[in-house]
Amino acid sequence: MKCPKCDSTSYRKNGRHNGRQRYLCKSCGKQFLEPASAASGAVVEGSAMSAARLAYASTSDLESSAIATFEKTPENGQFSPSNQIQLGTSISPELPQILSVKQPIASTPSIAEHPGLAILLLDAENLKLDGKAEQFLGRLCSYPLRIKIAFANWRNSAIGSQDNELHKRGYQLVHVPSGASNADGKMISVGASIFLRYPTAKEIFVCSGDSLLLHLCNELQSQGLTLYRVLRKDENLVVENYATGESKHYSPIIGAEIPDFEGLMSQLQEWIDGEQYSLSKRLTDLDTISSLVQSRCQIILNDRGDSIKNNNGGSAKIEAVIPQIVPMQTAVVNKAKPPQSEKKNAKDRDLKAGINSPAELEKILLELLKLIESKANGQKILVATLGGSFSQVYGKSVTSQLKELGLSTKLTTFLKSCSAFNVTDSGTKSLVAIAESSQTKQQNVNDTNLNGNITSKAELEKILLELLKLMESKANGQKILVGELGGAFYQAYGKSVTSLVKELGFSSKLTTFLKSCAAFKVTESGAKSLVAIAKP
Repeated sequence: MKCPKCDSTSYRKNGRHNGRQRYLCKSCGKQFLEPASAASGAVVEGSAMSAARLAYASTSDLESSAIATFEKTPENGQFSPSNQIQLGTSISPELPQILSVKQPIASTPSIAEHPGLAILLLDAENLKLDGKAEQFLGRLCSYPLRIKIAFANWRNSAIGSQDNELHKRGYQLVHVPSGASNADGKMISVGASIFLRYPTAKEIFVCSGDSLLLHLCNELQSQGLTLYRVLRKDENLVVENYATGESKHYSPIIGAEIPDFEGLMSQLQEWIDGEQYSLSKRLTDLDTISSLVQSRCQIILNDRGDSIKNNNGGSAKIEAVIPQIVPMQTAVVNKAKPPQSEKKNAKDRDLKAGINSPAELEKILLELLKLIESKANGQKILVATLGGSFSQVYGKSVTSQLKELGLSTKLTTFLKSCSAFNVTDSGTKSLVAIAESSQTKQQNVNDTNLNGNITSKAELEKILLELLKLMESKANGQKILVGELGGAFYQAYGKSVTSLVKELGFSSKLTTFLKSCAAFKVTESGAKSLVAIAKP
């Protein structure tokens, strides 16, 4: 028994495989199995030697045989029986012996069994492909990329360790002598006859930027193959479909495809929406944490600074400055930041009046929503955005305000209970808008002709009386809270009634002012104050 690779008789045992003895050649390091039986040992040994010689034949011999076969092809594409025998024996004289072996030594699936495949030809001296770029090329073709051949002078120090890397990734490495365009010439000679070795090939990538390979591209396209030309432009790779002219761009720096302008804008919009939702969620979480901290540690905010009053009655000054969180105004990024006017600042100061009832909170949230919608350019508003705006104006979370009023701590639940708002769920997000009935309410108030300058107590009393009459006509006999009357005044005039009372030189409390007027009757119901028109 001899080594099937080098015919050496110097070998040793090297374990067993499937019940058969395995040997290791001491001369070349080849591992081989013991013949199945002594009777068929000679046949198998001879067949293995022939297969080994054919497998380890040089690439130049196979290519020269393929080219010779291509040159001897008649014009009608038919071979005579004598020519067929001659061509078959010119490739390998031992081929009939190999075909006569009934049992192959190694069971490897044939390339011809696949309905179609893609081939990659790489000029490693001109272009370098990493694993991610190769996967990108594999996604562009319609057939699996099974055959990959790289051409270069692998002794060149400029190549580095590309041969080891490409070999691990399944490339067939073809060595060429040193010299200009030798790799291009070898790629042309192999690529022109590629259909002989791989007749099921449908697509092929020619990875080189040399203009000499244009001849190969024209030849492959004439053979009916779908051709892709891979070039390097600056730091990016450009993949051109030779038939349609369509181009794809790939960036090795980011390891991803470079989209076109429309795709880039769509991707940017997705990123922006994701960041907007993330920031809105963080604001909501911050409101919840702030509410918990205020209820647990009794945080007191004042104009001079932030002080913490603990459960033992002591207080400690917060030395660190707490930055003010600017809430998201819309669900998308505005192109330009709207300027803040003195009128808006004055309105924000008026909004900081006390909130004594759910109706007042509803009115304030409605005004905030109108302000946000005026800058949203028709975009939908997140519930978290409305809560963030309330926190910015009042210095406390809306959840804590709801808890003070004895309501549900969830802003979404409160908004759904109010007729002035329309809350819709979009996946994990909650959107809020002004209800149609609330949008007409402002017009109804304006129809009472109450607009004008208020310079005296009598004028203010008359306006509040008209507002109260309008509210009682719509209340169906229900009692009116003092806070609801103040909210209606704010909705009509854009400023709080307490600030107007203070401008007229009276007490800043609306309840005290109403008690001083003969046209109103104020009654106390627990912690709430009710107002009605006094009977004559």
